[in-house]
Amino acid sequence: MRALKRRRSGWFFVAAVVFATVAVAAAGAARADLVRGTIKIDVRDPAGAPREAEVTVEPEAGGDTRKVARTGEVYVADGLLDGNWVVRVQGAPPVTVRVRGRHVTGAVVIVGAPPRGKRSPPPPFTVGPSEKACDDDAGVVVEAIAFCKGVLGAGRVDVKNDRGKSLCSASIAGGGASLRLKPGRYVVDARFVGGKTARTHYELRENRTPPPLVLRAN
Repeated sequence: MRALKRRRSGWFFVAAVVFATVAVAAAGAARADLVRGTIKIDVRDPAGAPREAEVTVEPEAGGDTRKVARTGEVYVADGLLDGNWVVRVQGAPPVTVRVRGRHVTGAVVIVGAPPRGKRSPPPPFTVGPSEKACDDDAGVVVEAIAFCKGVLGAGRVDVKNDRGKSLCSASIAGGGASLRLKPGRYVVDARFVGGKTARTHYELRENRTPPPLVLRAN
């Protein structure tokens, strides 16, 4: 009887361990499935004014196309899995962005003909998958706010160290960009749709709340 009881206790222990392992694995998978990112899409005309359009996103690797609703003056596609996503806006070439974790990725799309006298389009404002994005996991979140001519602008931020070395970039969508930066001193350049630019010096200190990062182009 005692031997039988010991065997039963042993089986109960093994079953409990297996159950706990499966439960932990399932919880981990569920958490991984919940880690999804967002694309904030800003549609502008060449002068920098917000425009409405039909916007969709789809995985570059293949999958269902999702129509994106307008929220305020931007289009927000959320609940996206990691990977490259193609943003399509009616009347403009598609752009591709990289979605990673819970980061908010910006995309800027220009529709319409350029102003008279400007034949060549400006360099892209959307940071592509092959470019270094400002999403360092070892950094802290810095929310940049960008104004152009007194209103929230759209464009691109390029970050350099205080010696002028290029570090990373982010798209400005809906007047903002989410960056993850390590403590240090930076030079931040902004290029806006419509041709305006701005520059500011920014310092992020260890164990300190990130100060506001505001960019203004008049």
